[in-house]
Amino acid sequence: MTDPYPDAVPPPAEPALAHPATVVEVAPPRRRFFGSGFAAVLVAVIVAGVGLAVGWIWAAVAPRVAVIKTANGFAYADPEPEQAVAADGWFAIVGLAAGIVLAVGVWMLLRRHRGVAVMVGLAIGSLVGASLAWWVGYKIGFAQFEQVRDSAAVGARVDAPLGLRITDLDKDSWWPPKPTGVAAVQALAATFVYTMLAGFSSYASLRGPDQPPHPASTGPDHPGAGSPGPDQLGPGLTGSSDSDTGTART
Repeated sequence: MTDPYPDAVPPPAEPALAHPATVVEVAPPRRRFFGSGFAAVLVAVIVAGVGLAVGWIWAAVAPRVAVIKTANGFAYADPEPEQAVAADGWFAIVGLAAGIVLAVGVWMLLRRHRGVAVMVGLAIGSLVGASLAWWVGYKIGFAQFEQVRDSAAVGARVDAPLGLRITDLDKDSWWPPKPTGVAAVQALAATFVYTMLAGFSSYASLRGPDQPPHPASTGPDHPGAGSPGPDQLGPGLTGSSDSDTGTART
């Protein structure tokens, strides 16, 4: 059958609707900066608070120096007591373990805020926490010593309060704080472990896998791109149009 309208031109095809692109939200630099700063402050406060538990553990596991009550006060029961050095050693061991655990925990829980700011907060919190741990351990030991100090008879053997020798912390001078020596072990361990985790990360960004790129809305590889399908041509027309003659194939 001959086409009664050989010069008919099909209506223009409606443009194909592109598939919605995946939108990846990226926080502005200013918002990201304040978010990391808040995370760093939060880390410093929490890590410093953990120092209270570290001090309690130190007071529970560290040995005490034995002293004997005399008419003029107290004297060492042993000429060269080893418990004083052991107390410093146990403080370093507990601080080392706390620094490792806290660094790994901060790295795993605060993935979106990994970076220098959080590491600085971890270091400052560890230094403050070590000072609190030393103060808590000393207070616990001193309270136990006071319970028997006055009631003990001359010649009685009691345990002296806990203390640290390898540090500049001083119970009689709180300011400025000087958490040096064994009091700095936790901060050194925490920053070292956090730096190693960052150095051995398998991603270009410390925050984890890189975000996928935005899919292009046009192009030969896009699902909605290319020539219109049969259902997008005019009514009653199928196939493709002849651009040279302007007629539609039936």
